[in-house]
Amino acid sequence: SSGLAVGGLSRFLTTRRWASAVLTELQAPSHPAFALIGTERVEELDAECYVYEHEKTKAQVMSVVAAEENKVFGVVFRTPPADSTGLPHILEHSVLCGSEKFPTKEPFVELLKGSLQTFLNAFTYPDRTCYPVASQNEKDLR
Repeated sequence: SSGLAVGGLSRFLTTRRWASAVLTELQAPSHPAFALIGTERVEELDAECYVYEHEKTKAQVMSVVAAEENKVFGVVFRTPPADSTGLPHILEHSVLCGSEKFPTKEPFVELLKGSLQTFLNAFTYPDRTCYPVASQNEKDLR
């Protein structure tokens, strides 16, 4: 156990870069580029939590495995501001304007057109920026 129970889980989510995936199969996901660094059963959610670290970049990923209709994916970046200019919020919107590799001006609008999503948004907090997505259609998250 990595000590992630609900209080520790909350601290983990607010202090590290993470991504989460809620899966319907009750098994630990695996990927050759990631090492499992912690596990925890969260009884209140009837879920297993697995924390991984990407071997090359050291980015951390959390997978929450639970019997749940919604499949959820979220990416959270630490974005502590250096001043009060609102730069993290500007970056939140800039990320959603596409890039040379992904040339779309409004990815949320595109996702809404062909998705069964149940939640799609972005948030800027004082110290982090979040991009959560939920859908009951597994194909939406591929």
